[in-house]
Amino acid sequence: MNDVVLTVDDLHLRRGPRAVLAGVSLSVARGELVAIMGPSGSGKTTVLRAIAGLEPYERGHVAVGGVKVGLHDRLRRVRVRAWRLSVRSKLLCC
Repeated sequence: MNDVVLTVDDLHLRRGPRAVLAGVSLSVARGELVAIMGPSGSGKTTVLRAIAGLEPYERGHVAVGGVKVGLHDRLRRVRVRAWRLSVRSKLLCC
């Protein structure tokens, strides 16, 4: 089974003059376990927040369960909840 459930492609994010993420890419297939590792301050939490739709990023693409996560906007609380339920139902259905 090789269904891709998470795609992160060329993710870029800056905080002021500092590049926090510079070209992060990964894909995760259904049933695959992935660990994001690195030293403190390397952007692990920022990547996860971008995947969850909680961190706006400047460039790149994120899709979870085929649902694209917005590029610049922070998702409002209601939209985040609906988006998470949508993703959960897609991931658990098959």
